[in-house]
Amino acid sequence: MKTENTKTARFRMQGYLITNTSIRLTGNEIGEDMEFGIAPEGVFNEAEKAFLLTLNVVAKDKEQNLDLSLTIKGMFEYDTDDMNELIPYISMNAPAIMFPYIRAYISNITALGGTQPIILPTLNVEGVGLELLEKMGLTKK
Repeated sequence: MKTENTKTARFRMQGYLITNTSIRLTGNEIGEDMEFGIAPEGVFNEAEKAFLLTLNVVAKDKEQNLDLSLTIKGMFEYDTDDMNELIPYISMNAPAIMFPYIRAYISNITALGGTQPIILPTLNVEGVGLELLEKMGLTKK
């Protein structure tokens, strides 16, 4: 049921795929202090009105007992030709939509590996989005 105050999204996630995972444990316990980073990459397919967001994720503890990396690709579609309209979607929405999948995957894969699960905190992805725009040669307007 569609109401007057709702609209169909002009930017939608079609799916995601984790294409690479590496976990190296060298100690008995993962340290408390975690370092976490995300390096984004993005590619438009204008003919299909599609956007591919790749997030390269790393997580390490300061004691060097854990070295985790993964690559996740999110496929999005959009219904506009206005790049100014797309910029907030690709820089803020896309990374924010994908982050819960990253959190769940890391928690599950570490728990299934026999160690304490790593539960990443929630994250403000604004910095990831700004880095993505810079790498793609776009500016937030």
